[in-house]
Amino acid sequence: RQAGRGLMRGSHRLRGALTSAEIAVALAMLVGSGLLIHSFTRLLEISPGFDAHNLVSISTQAPPSITTPGQRTAFYRRMHDALTAMPEIESVDATSRLPLAGSDLGAAVLVEGRVQPPGEGLGVQFRRTTPGYFATMRIPLRAGRIFDEHDGASEIAVISETMQRKFWPGESAVGRRIKLGPDPQHTPWTTVVGVVGDVRHYALDADAPATVYTPYAVSPLYAPILVIRTRYDADRLLPILAAKIRALDPNLPAYNLYSMQELIDRSTAQRRFVMSLLTAFAAAALLLAALGVFGAVSQAVAQRTREIGLRMALGSTPAEAVRLVFRDGMRFAVIGVAFGIAIAAALARVLRTLLFEVQPLDPAAFAGASLVLLMFAALACYLPARRATRIDPLLALRAE
Repeated sequence: RQAGRGLMRGSHRLRGALTSAEIAVALAMLVGSGLLIHSFTRLLEISPGFDAHNLVSISTQAPPSITTPGQRTAFYRRMHDALTAMPEIESVDATSRLPLAGSDLGAAVLVEGRVQPPGEGLGVQFRRTTPGYFATMRIPLRAGRIFDEHDGASEIAVISETMQRKFWPGESAVGRRIKLGPDPQHTPWTTVVGVVGDVRHYALDADAPATVYTPYAVSPLYAPILVIRTRYDADRLLPILAAKIRALDPNLPAYNLYSMQELIDRSTAQRRFVMSLLTAFAAAALLLAALGVFGAVSQAVAQRTREIGLRMALGSTPAEAVRLVFRDGMRFAVIGVAFGIAIAAALARVLRTLLFEVQPLDPAAFAGASLVLLMFAALACYLPARRATRIDPLLALRAE
């Protein structure tokens, strides 16, 4: 009998160690998925700077026969009029670069009255747009005005809020003059007439760049990118709009068909994939840990049937029997959680590059994961503990 008890104690310790290891891994996975979910939630709260609802984009390119600025303007006007004639379309405009599409155009900028070291300002983003672009994208006006059709090819510009803060901190940029391009000596001055809200051109988790917008008429685009605001069901209308454009000229391409919501989703795809993968692993680890605790405690109850029966025969109450089993099982859980916190802290540092506005050692994530795991462990302990109270003391005495 004594040898058998020693063997059972050894196997009990081994099961306990394995169960604690399962719990430690489960906690690390839970903390990691919690951090990523919190980070992703914060990311989705970030505004891209425009309204993506019912907004689509189609890239086009003028046929080779169109070469002069006047022809390029007429080419765009034909597409604009054909699309806006459709009752489903609210507005159509054009730009040289689309936010979140992975394409950028930088420009050097010289600010009047400011001495700039060589190379400063090369990070400024440059966009050529039609006057209605800001209304179609629903980019808010912060100061001044937007250029319109009456401005024609005037040397004027609208800039972003980041641009204003960068070059005129604490001041108004309206009425100031800048030069764009690599050759300031032969570049005319451009007057800032308005300031608009920032747009996140790179990704939702990247800061909005300093951006300059100039009128489309200054240099009509050979390959304009159309932004189209529909009245409803933008995704369904996208192929219809592309077919409408191709119908104007057999040599006219229509490609890169995007809904703006698709581009937003694409910019967060990597984070979403890692979050989903780690969450799936965390759910599996949590289930395995709960089953491990349940199995270990159930086996312990089976091995201690006589002991528990004798205790109850000698006066122990069912509640005391529950506490005995429960305390034994929860010890595994507490040890596992302690080791799991250390593992989770190391994992969180690895995930640092995937977190957005969330600290790797976020107390809420660690506390929440620990609480969830302990609740599952408590449930897994409670069921075998309840079974221990049904042991008949008479059977235990007869076995002895």
